[in-house]
Amino acid sequence: MSRQPLMPEVLDGLTAAVARRRLRRRWMLPRVLGTGLVVLAIGGTAVAAVAPEVPWNPFGGDPDPPVTLEPPPADQIGTLAVLRRPQTDADRSPLVTAYLKRYRQANVRLGYIRFLREVEVGPMIVSGSRRYGAVRRASLFLIPQDTRRVKGLPPGMAPQEFCLAAISDSWPEGAPPPNFPPRQGRDGRLLVPERPADLVDRVTGGGACGSSHVVRMKGLNSGIWGRVNGIVPDGVAAVRATTRDGQTVTGRVVNNAYELLAPGRDLPQDGSDTGRGAQLRPPKSGQLKSGTYEWLDASGKVIRRMPY
Repeated sequence: MSRQPLMPEVLDGLTAAVARRRLRRRWMLPRVLGTGLVVLAIGGTAVAAVAPEVPWNPFGGDPDPPVTLEPPPADQIGTLAVLRRPQTDADRSPLVTAYLKRYRQANVRLGYIRFLREVEVGPMIVSGSRRYGAVRRASLFLIPQDTRRVKGLPPGMAPQEFCLAAISDSWPEGAPPPNFPPRQGRDGRLLVPERPADLVDRVTGGGACGSSHVVRMKGLNSGIWGRVNGIVPDGVAAVRATTRDGQTVTGRVVNNAYELLAPGRDLPQDGSDTGRGAQLRPPKSGQLKSGTYEWLDASGKVIRRMPY
C-alpha cells in the first residue's frame, strides 16, 4: 500500500486533539530532541526509540481520537526489538485501520503499532458441533497502549501495556457468510445475507493483553487447543511445546512473535475428551499440553520453561 500524505487540516485536527488531551491531563512531558529520536537508557545500554513520522489517521475527522503520539517508556522499548524499528506501511494496513475504527481501544500508541506475522485462526464455528468455512489466516498485530490514565484497576492487576490482536476480514471477497448460514424467510424464500461493503463492518479480531513485566517473564499468548500465537522478549529464537500425546511442536520467533500449530488440530474428535464442547476439540495430537512451553535461544538451548 502506498503511503498517502495527510491533508493539512486533518493533521492539524489530530495534533490539536492530542494537545487538548495533554492539557487536560496536566502532565509534564519530556522534551524531544530535534533529531526525531528519543534516547532511552536501560541498564546502562542506550536504546533508540524511533519517534513516529507524521502518523496516519485511522479516525478521520474525529475531534478527540483515542490515541497518543508519545513513545512507550524505556522498559517497553527495551523488551521488544520490533518496537525499535520504524513503522512501515504494513503496520498501517487497511485491516488494522478498520480494526482501530471499529473497536476504538483507548490510549493507543499510534506510532508504535506493529504488524508481526500471519497466523492461523481456524475455521468459523456456526453453532454446536457444526463448522462453517475453511481454515482462516489472520494478521497478528502488536498494539501498545498508554496506561497512565487507567484508574480503578482491581488489586494486583497490572496495566495492560501490550495488546496482541489477530485481525482478519471476516467475510473476504468470494467467501461464504462467516457467522450465520442462509435462513428461510416467512414466504419460503432463502434469505442470503449481503456482504458489507465497508471493511470496518467486516473486520474481526481478538487476542490477549498484558504488562511489559508479563511479557518479559512468560510472554503473552492467545489461541485455542492446537493453535497458539504470542510474543516473547528479545533473545528468544523459538518456542517449543508438547501435544497431549507427546509430540513436539516448535515455532520460530519472527518480529518477537511465534505461532505453534499442533499436527492434528483439524482432525475430528477421537472420543478422548468428554464434557462441554468436547465434540469441537481435536484429538490429543491436536491439543498442546499446558506446562510444556519452553523458550529456546539461537543455539537451541532451553532458556526458560513456562507453566502455561
